[in-house]
Amino acid sequence: MLLLPGYRRAVNAASPEFLRLYRESLPQTLADRSLLIELDKAFERVTGTALETVLTQVAERPENTTSTHIPKRTPQVQAVHVLGTLIGQLWDELEQTRAALRSGEAELATSVPVIARRRDGEQLADRFESILRGGAQVIGAQSAAVYLLDSGTTQLKLRTHWNLPLARLAEPARALAGATADLEAMCGHAVVLDEPGMMPYWNVPETCGAAVCVPIASASTLLGTMWVFADQPRSFSDTEINMLEIVAGRMAAELERELLVAKGAETAKLEKQLDLAAKIQEQQLPQVAPLLDAWQVAGVTEQLQRLGGDFHDWHVTDDERLMVAVADCLDGGVDASLCAAAVRATWRAVANDVRGPDEILARINHQMWCSSTGDQYAHLFVAFADPNSGRVRYSVAGSPTVLLLERNQWRSLVEPTLALGVDIEQVFACHELNLTRGQSLVTFTNGVLDALDERGRSLDLAKLGQWLLKHPQASAGQLVDLVRDFLETHCPGPKYDDRTILALRRR
Repeated sequence: MLLLPGYRRAVNAASPEFLRLYRESLPQTLADRSLLIELDKAFERVTGTALETVLTQVAERPENTTSTHIPKRTPQVQAVHVLGTLIGQLWDELEQTRAALRSGEAELATSVPVIARRRDGEQLADRFESILRGGAQVIGAQSAAVYLLDSGTTQLKLRTHWNLPLARLAEPARALAGATADLEAMCGHAVVLDEPGMMPYWNVPETCGAAVCVPIASASTLLGTMWVFADQPRSFSDTEINMLEIVAGRMAAELERELLVAKGAETAKLEKQLDLAAKIQEQQLPQVAPLLDAWQVAGVTEQLQRLGGDFHDWHVTDDERLMVAVADCLDGGVDASLCAAAVRATWRAVANDVRGPDEILARINHQMWCSSTGDQYAHLFVAFADPNSGRVRYSVAGSPTVLLLERNQWRSLVEPTLALGVDIEQVFACHELNLTRGQSLVTFTNGVLDALDERGRSLDLAKLGQWLLKHPQASAGQLVDLVRDFLETHCPGPKYDDRTILALRRR
């Protein structure tokens, strides 16, 4: 037994002056010939008839072969012929099961899900076996295997091998506790065993005359171990150990490459899901304004990311009141979109059952307080507009901005309060005003106020108010566009938050 420390070794070799290409050949068959020979002998002893093995190509796997057994033409009874045919069919099914197991274990080695292309798993298994075969043959070993750690770092599972019985892949994983050689290798040492008497002490996974165990690891992750086995006792030189460490490094690179491919596929799937969720969130925004004699309403929501926490909405109740809402939940992203969806669902559910906007805020506040751990909040403006007069009742939670545009002046109507979800005992005030013909309310979220100009200064609310007063005949939709034009002209800096703008105008 020889234990070699796992220091980094440099292989110095003169580089050739020409390009050398090396093409690896992949294994051509999966058949276990020893078992096949024993089956032929046993059949002949029992029936007195020899089986003939005919190798045929399988259309779906042209690089592999399978076997079909048929009795030779002898004067035996038909039952023997049927028995031989059935044995051949069973053998074919066994070969297909082994091929599936071999491909499946290679897939599990990298956590790559089985995908639609038929031969990907087989190609992956062939590539791993080719690496092992090349490493073992170059040092004169007769077999090799790769054992990878499970997610709990408690077991080592055989994931791929070369020149070992295929049945090994079906055996249970080895416990990491007690795997002395594997533990030593994963500490950064190459374990070289050249005396059969030491094999039980080091808990070698295969019966052999000599073995080497080296770690499989990337720069940041320990993956498992690679074993090579020799049939007879022998020693291994430093050059051979260096070669095995290079092979283990290539195996680690292949595993990480497949992991990156799998992560890329998962990321692409997640991107599609996010796109779909963003599309659904956008479709939930009102697309058509209600046709009312007394009111015009328009709004727009721009999320900073694909998913966000802003929304605007309007609804005509059973008694023909116009209800409008502007919401700003959390700070954007997926969690904000979920919070916004919950707020919008509650607002829609209670719209016909409340007498005033303050009751809506109270119910949403109670729902948020009871259904979260205190990490959710929302800024919300809700207003009721009378269908026949200019009477508007509104309530505010948090810090949305509400501007009243009159004939020659503008003014801000609300002061910041506690957001929804902060205090279950919070009381919300209900305000009331009467809009004359041509007057408007313009409401927007903090994303508009946070807009920055070229010097990094926040939005000048006074300039925005004067900008809007220059267009006294603007409709609700035009008022929304005017606010957006102002942001593009005076605040061209980058966006830092979701933005929602809603305009309500008395006809």
